[in-house]
Amino acid sequence: MTGLSKCQEEQRIRILRYAMNEFTTKGIRHVKMDDVAAGLVMSKRTLYELFGDKENLLIEALRFRSQQVREEVIAITQKSANPLEAYVRIFNYKLDDLHTVNPVFLSEAQRYESVKKMFDEETERRSQYAMQFVNACREAGLFRSDVNYALMLRVFDITGHAIMKEELYREFGLTDIMHTVNITYIRGLCTPEGITVLDEALQRINKKKRSRKNN
Repeated sequence: MTGLSKCQEEQRIRILRYAMNEFTTKGIRHVKMDDVAAGLVMSKRTLYELFGDKENLLIEALRFRSQQVREEVIAITQKSANPLEAYVRIFNYKLDDLHTVNPVFLSEAQRYESVKKMFDEETERRSQYAMQFVNACREAGLFRSDVNYALMLRVFDITGHAIMKEELYREFGLTDIMHTVNITYIRGLCTPEGITVLDEALQRINKKKRSRKNN
């Protein structure tokens, strides 16, 4: 959003952070504009002036969060020794993020055409990043050369859409779904060297998790 002062932009970001947390933990229907204003100890008028209505606040909060995720993914990639290590670290980051997401939020979000359109745009953007990741892994000798990766990515997208449509996250949970689907797909694409790199990266992540838990 342009034309805002530094103070207004800081206020806008504070609202988006708070609203995103409220939406994902409580579900969209249970979050009212009045509640957001009260939670932030601010006037309802200011909130409405900045965002108009709840649907627009939801969209802006989702876009803000998506941008945060993209920036974190770039940072992780730059600090990783190879594409598979980056994948595992990004995968772990996203798993941690999913722990706070209420399945009700995902179900309700699908009812907004504006949100569905944004999700479709994000899917297209992820597909482009996914092919870059695949090419990097192939060049490093970590992925097999006898796989139709364009087809594989389409199947992966279809699987994701089916999971959302059938609302499997209600039965199995987002973390288990993401772990099972992603690790199964990625491991099947790896060369023997890739499997070694993948397993070592997973072991390092699990060791760090155990260390944090014990401390």
